[in-house]
Amino acid sequence: MPIDLTMPSQEEKQRQIAERKSRDRRTDIFFVAQDGVTELEQRAALEGILGVLRVAGQQGNIRVSTSSSRSDFHRFTRETLARISHDGYINTDEVEKSGRSGIQEKMREERINGVLYTYFMLLKDNIGVYGSASHRSGGIVSVAHLNHFDNRRMFDAIKTLSVHEQGHVYGLIPPERNVGTEESLGKHCTDKCSMRQVYSISDIANVTEDRLNFGLFCRQCTQDLKAYFI
Repeated sequence: MPIDLTMPSQEEKQRQIAERKSRDRRTDIFFVAQDGVTELEQRAALEGILGVLRVAGQQGNIRVSTSSSRSDFHRFTRETLARISHDGYINTDEVEKSGRSGIQEKMREERINGVLYTYFMLLKDNIGVYGSASHRSGGIVSVAHLNHFDNRRMFDAIKTLSVHEQGHVYGLIPPERNVGTEESLGKHCTDKCSMRQVYSISDIANVTEDRLNFGLFCRQCTQDLKAYFI
C-alpha cells in the first residue's frame, strides 16, 4: 500500500485537534435524587441526560446518589437559583443568609483535572419552577407538578425537562445566536425542540410530543450543542 506523504492543511490539523480534545474531555455528572423521588422518576431523568450526551457525541460518567437532607437540598437550591441563567430566579439575599451546602462544597472539590463536572438534582419538593439550570454548573428538575400524570406521561415529561435543563448546562442557547430564539427567563429556542420555554403543564406536554416525534433538539440546537464541546 503506498504511503500518503501529503501534509494535512492547517484547517485539517485544527479539526483533528478539536476532535481529539472532544474525545478526551470527560463530562462527569453528579446526579442526586431527593428522598421520595421514585426509581421510575430517576430513570426518566437519567435517560434524558444520557440522551443529551449522545447527541453531543460525548462520553461521561454519571454518579447517582440520594439524599435525605432536606435542609441541604433547600440551601443548595436557593444558592443555585440565585445565580441561575435560565428558567428561574430567586432573591439573592436569602442565599447570603443560608451559607453553602455540603453538595456545593462537594462539587467545588470535584472540579479538577479539566473535567467538565456538573450536578443534576431531581427534587420531589415544589421549588416554584419546573426546573432551572446554570451554565457549566448544573440543573435542577422538580417533579412536584407532575404527580397527576400517569406513569408513562410523567416519565416522558421528566425526560423532556431533564433534556431541557441539561441543554442549558451545556451552553444552549449560545448568546451569539439570534435566529429562532426568544428571551424569556434566559434564551430559548422557538423551533420544535426541547429547548423551547415552558410555562405550564400543557406546554410541557406539547414540547414532549415534539421531542417524541422529531427528536431531542432541532437542527440548529444540535449543531450548537456539538460545537460547544469543540
